[in-house]
Amino acid sequence: MASRSLRAVLILCGMIAVTGVVLAALPRLHPRFCASLLVARWKATPGGIGIPGLTKTYEAMLSNGSLLPMRVTVCDFVTDAFERGYSVAHSIERWDDGSGEWRFFWGIAPQDFCRPYPLGITSESRVRSVWLWPGEAISTSFAAIQASDGLRLGDHLRFAIRPFRSFPEVAVVTDPFPVDERPAESGGGFRIRH
Repeated sequence: MASRSLRAVLILCGMIAVTGVVLAALPRLHPRFCASLLVARWKATPGGIGIPGLTKTYEAMLSNGSLLPMRVTVCDFVTDAFERGYSVAHSIERWDDGSGEWRFFWGIAPQDFCRPYPLGITSESRVRSVWLWPGEAISTSFAAIQASDGLRLGDHLRFAIRPFRSFPEVAVVTDPFPVDERPAESGGGFRIRH
């Protein structure tokens, strides 16, 4: 009787181990399928960051909408204020009426993801993979993107999140949001990312 229950425990442990290996390998084997299980949505947060005329900032959240845990790439960082955080690689795309396509508008090149920058993340940052469990979410950094040069009221933007570093062409996108405010004229440049 004891050998039967020991065998059942060993079989269960083996099944759990095989499932873990398959889940860890799934993004490499089928990144587009894995991306289809992830959900991206944007959020506007009231309150400005000192840019006259702007009343909100934007960020996106990447969440796991499946029943399986998923490995995603994050930047594990420490800010210049000594706060720890995680962020996913992302950019912002703008709808181009002329071509009828979404085009890159703002963001960090994949090779520069998680690199330290002044008044932002420190040299203690590193890129790593983490498990994103069902229902769990990771956010992008927030941005006052509407302060960017080249935007007009009524333009439409969306976040494109790239959850797998090995596959930068695979993106999970948010629904679009309109540019509904622009900075008051001041004659100076603005820092839009934090």
